[in-house]
Amino acid sequence: ETGDPQGETDAAGADGSREGDPAEGADAAQEEILSAVCIGNNVNVRSSPGVIAAILGRAVKGQLIEVTEDTHTDGDGILWRRIRWEDGPAWICDQYLSFE
Repeated sequence: ETGDPQGETDAAGADGSREGDPAEGADAAQEEILSAVCIGNNVNVRSSPGVIAAILGRAVKGQLIEVTEDTHTDGDGILWRRIRWEDGPAWICDQYLSFE
């Protein structure tokens, strides 16, 4: 998948390679939470970093997102950030977030 934040897109593809397990992160009680705003429309929110992961939902432009410190760069060099989503942790492509 490549491209555009509209519809079915969240970033260039992932080859599945990992630098450790991205599901493992700081204890939720100790992690710092940052606020970001989604700058794309209908950006896929996924169960793990990479476009092959299950889609849990979509973030809309202007939506406030709670972002943890946990990040993962996939095999294509795409940076993913772990977020707090409706029912727990999820992942979103960094290029669709603004931390202003």
